[in-house]
Amino acid sequence: MALTRIDLLGTSFTIRSQEDEAYFKDVVAYFRRRVEEAAGKNAIVDPLKVSILVALNVVDELFKERIASGAAAEDARQAGEITTRMISRIDRALNQAAAGRAPAQQSPSAPAVPASRAAAPSAPPHAPPSRSPSAAIPYPPAAPPSPPG
Repeated sequence: MALTRIDLLGTSFTIRSQEDEAYFKDVVAYFRRRVEEAAGKNAIVDPLKVSILVALNVVDELFKERIASGAAAEDARQAGEITTRMISRIDRALNQAAAGRAPAQQSPSAPAVPASRAAAPSAPPHAPPSRSPSAAIPYPPAAPPSPPG
């Protein structure tokens, strides 16, 4: 527990904080800079009004960061769902190709698997093995035969 003396807006007081003293001093320095900016831009003299204005601006920043973080998390969740659906479609197409059947037609809203990919199962070296228990495609795929020469 740290005790930190603060001199701000003509008022001095000591604050007891659970945070590290150096961290808390950085917080106070940030607030002090924001007070100076607000007072300079708005010609506000009353310390209470300056403090309220700065507090509102800092809370606004916090809310915007929270919204941005939530949006980023939602984007990541949606990307994960799309990726899972794509992997499932690829697995189905590869399993059908291995069984000698043509891949099932995709719905208009779903991207079709190109015939060249469905007929020639090749996975990048980092691809996971198929999650289907009946998969007939070996992982990793066998190396293509060497050209005659």
